[in-house]
Formats: sequence, C-alpha cells, structure tokens
Amino acid sequence: MQQSQRYRSRLRRGFLGLGPDVEYAKHSHEAEEVYIALICGTLRASGDKNWTIQPLGVPIRITTRIRHGFACGLCAWRLNRFALRGA
Repeated sequence: MQQSQRYRSRLRRGFLGLGPDVEYAKHSHEAEEVYIALICGTLRASGDKNWTIQPLGVPIRITTRIRHGFACGLCAWRLNRFALRGA
C-alpha cells in the first residue's frame, strides 16, 4: 500500500488550454507525458512533423526526449515523474 501511495504522489495531472493563435512551442524533456484532446481543433506537432488535428479522446503518449508542441486547443495532461532521472 505504501508503494502505491508513493506512485500516485509522483504523477502530475492538469489541463492545457490554448486560445486561438496561441502555440505551446516544440520542446523536449526526460519526463513522459500523456495528453488527451478535449475539444475539436486541438493541434499537435511531434518530431519534425507538421501540425495535425488530434481526434477527441485519443491518448497522445509523448515519450522521453521527443520534441512536441500544441496549439489552440484544450487537453487533459498527465506527467510521469518516474521517467525523470533521480526522481
């Protein structure tokens, strides 16, 4: 039971909301993330790919060190800190 409590404390959750013409620039990091588009028109770019519209409710898994960004949309978000070295 103690281990599962420790696991939950290392997860971070939230929402990412971006208005029209707002871009969360491409970046990368060691932590793994999962996003889920909550409204139509959410855009995502990953690696060297162009912006694409994300389907609603489909999980988007961002693995370690993958360049990614979002634009004009609303997503649920989760960060797994276990992917961080020394976390």
